[in-house]
Parts: sequence; structure tokens; C-alpha cells
Amino acid sequence: MPEVRSFGQQMIHLSESVPGLYELFIEGKKAPTHPFSEGGQEPVLSKEEIVARLGVGFDYVERAAAKLRAPALREPTRIFGGKVVSKHRMLRFLLDHTTHHRGQTVVYLRLNHIQPPLYRA
Repeated sequence: MPEVRSFGQQMIHLSESVPGLYELFIEGKKAPTHPFSEGGQEPVLSKEEIVARLGVGFDYVERAAAKLRAPALREPTRIFGGKVVSKHRMLRFLLDHTTHHRGQTVVYLRLNHIQPPLYRA
């Protein structure tokens, strides 16, 4: 269905949006070095390219977030629609965003009779 992202597009969306949003709202960059597409406009790529992009994006956020300290996490950041939240809250949003799309992909896999990987917290 064209109005629904494919499994690969879901993964590309995460690989682009998580580091891109981190750069915009945690690091305060005017334009992310990890730009992201929206609304199902993500490119269709090979599995290998998708896995590589996921690694790059999530590794970037993991390394950058490891350097954050409590005072920086309490700082405000202006997000969508001008709403102001703490950078800590924005980090929680990135986790929630990832979980949201993982849930969508689990449904996709099950509808296609594919056993999704077990979830381990």
C-alpha cells in the first residue's frame, strides 16, 4: 500500500530520523548532517545498505549521548511546533520513536508470516 511505509522504509526512517533529530534538538545544529526524509519518501535500498545506515545513525547517537552530563540534559530545547522540553525529554522521545516504529515493523513481519526477533530489554 503506498500510504504505508515498507519494512525497509521504516528502517531507513529510523536510520535517518534518530541521528537527525538528535543533531537538531540535542546538539542544536541548524541543519543535520544526517538529513531525513519524511512521509514515506524514504529511498528503497538493499538490506545491506539499510543495515549499514542503521549502524551509522545509532552509533552516532550512542557516542554523542555518552558524552552528555546532567546539566546539559536539563537544558531546554525547542522542538516541533515551538514546544520547549528538556534535552533529557528529547532523548526519551527518540527512544519512544524507535519503539513506535519497531512495533509497526513487528506487525508487518507477522502479517507476512515472519517471526520477528525476540525483544530483550
